[in-house]
Amino acid sequence: MYLEKLKYFIDLVQTGSFTKAGKKNFVSQASITQQIRLLESHFACQLIDRSTIPVKPTEAGKILYQEALQLIQQYDRLTQRMADYNEQRNRVRIEYTSIMDIQLFSQIVQDKKLEEENILLDVEKVPLKGVAENLLNHRYDLAISFDSEFFEEKQIQTLPLYYGDYCAVVGKKHRFLQKNH
Repeated sequence: MYLEKLKYFIDLVQTGSFTKAGKKNFVSQASITQQIRLLESHFACQLIDRSTIPVKPTEAGKILYQEALQLIQQYDRLTQRMADYNEQRNRVRIEYTSIMDIQLFSQIVQDKKLEEENILLDVEKVPLKGVAENLLNHRYDLAISFDSEFFEEKQIQTLPLYYGDYCAVVGKKHRFLQKNH
């Protein structure tokens, strides 16, 4: 038995009309009627009292309605949990310590490729202290920071994104300009 038939049955009970249940599900009234008859045949009992307007469930129909509601709700929860799992699986949690880190990283990342692979980047600026611990505790999947933060960590592998020199910059009239170091 398909969940779709149960959904049609639930909508029929809630709307009290084959026509309204059909409209709600974007199918014809005849299609709803056919699916309800298939359910009645499957369970070998009448589920809907068609002699009243609006139509109402029989005693057997009331049982099916309650159970079908729970089944559909459980299926919806399952569908949501699986979607959440897939979203989490495709999410990469990134921590970075300075704006320069993320700028360098953004030059490497190709947004089009991420979109094709349905990968979400969850990027957060964090203090330098604790970056390694965050990785080891699986709070983040990737860190962009100075490699000196990971020097002693045997369980963390580093990959250089950039090599270069850092320098201090001051104005020509600043008092530090006269110092040698």
